[in-house]
Amino acid sequence: MSFDLNDELAQAVTEQQLKASLSLILDDVRSDKPSHHFCEDCGAAIPEARRQAVRGVRFCIGCQEVREHHQHIGTGKRYDHR
Repeated sequence: MSFDLNDELAQAVTEQQLKASLSLILDDVRSDKPSHHFCEDCGAAIPEARRQAVRGVRFCIGCQEVREHHQHIGTGKRYDHR
């Protein structure tokens, strides 16, 4: 019985975390902020196609992938999403 309760609790926590992450992503996608021409992390030029596809983009694809990887593996590194 205890295992079922722990499993349900874990599922509820995971669902809340996914909803929070999705909310942040949707806020970024729906952003009215202008896209940056250069990456905030490395200074590389952000291609026009990426700036048009991702409104309010702040990072080149390489730096964005690194940020997402760190968040996925839980390195403890926190990145500002806004």
